[in-house]
Amino acid sequence: MIGPYQAIPAAALLLCISGQAFAACSSSVYHPGGYSGDIGTVTVTNVDGPVGSTLSGWRDFPSISQGTKRVSWYCSSRTDVKFSAQGAAGAVSSYSEAGRTYSVYPTGMPGIGIVFKTNGNTQVGAHNTITGIQSNITQRRYSQTNLSASNKTYAYEIDYRLIKTGSISSGNIIPRVIARTWWEPVPTNFDPREYNILLGRGTIIAPLPTCDLNVGDTNRTITLDTVRLSNFTGNWLAKKTFDISANCRNASNVTFRFTGTPATGNATLFRSTGTAAGVGLWLYSRIGGVEATLSNNGARTVTVSNDRAVLPLGAAYHKTTGTLTKGSLVSTVTVNITYN
Repeated sequence: MIGPYQAIPAAALLLCISGQAFAACSSSVYHPGGYSGDIGTVTVTNVDGPVGSTLSGWRDFPSISQGTKRVSWYCSSRTDVKFSAQGAAGAVSSYSEAGRTYSVYPTGMPGIGIVFKTNGNTQVGAHNTITGIQSNITQRRYSQTNLSASNKTYAYEIDYRLIKTGSISSGNIIPRVIARTWWEPVPTNFDPREYNILLGRGTIIAPLPTCDLNVGDTNRTITLDTVRLSNFTGNWLAKKTFDISANCRNASNVTFRFTGTPATGNATLFRSTGTAAGVGLWLYSRIGGVEATLSNNGARTVTVSNDRAVLPLGAAYHKTTGTLTKGSLVSTVTVNITYN
């Protein structure tokens, strides 16, 4: 079971309409303050997919005031109009589906992008579906003529879908222009009515990040090779390399923190409670192939990749103070993880 969940302010769409007169057509949902839409509340659960995967299905973008997603105009008979759309700059990636390409725009919430499509929906004439709002690309594929003697309503609908763009975490929404769309009447000397599509309002509920230390690394014993005193010609001997890891969900980074009793005379080492004297445990990390000593309260932060954070480590015998004698080395080190 996934949980707990955190409600995160997200994005909606705001269609701002100019105040110019529109020859032959008038908008039935025109508001001086703009056409306002809302993505509503979306619960995101499938956050474990790769970047570029979908986080939601196609969802309606309804008008807050009208309760419908239809953006419509009331047009006089024999009116020829075309629907055009051009995505704004600022897309972070692209998404493809059924042979169509969509620009992915940031919602302002880390790891979650949004794509849009528009659909023809009218009572009159033949119409085509306009899909795949793309950055800086103008599409004019919706064209029809109102051939009836009476006036009719033209309309189009906007749907959205959420796309994973990275590791998901909480964040603030960044309002932005996503696209502009307009209807072009014929004759072309008439002024078109233009809309800006803006991010505006809504809620995305995403699971909080979770990580657990790999079961095989819990209460794990690392056994160093048996050595002879005569082999101890330097300060350390018998390195043993190994990894520890954490399994994560919806997390970006994991910090491994190590605690234990420092060795007498050398606080960079961990104390041995074994029978050998003059020796302690040297623990070190191997991130990027670089050996770096881990002492009491030492920590290393690792990036999560494919839902795992792996920390390469090493351990060895190390001289402390006093005479080195034969016997055993026994040292206990505790590791705790935090994540975001």
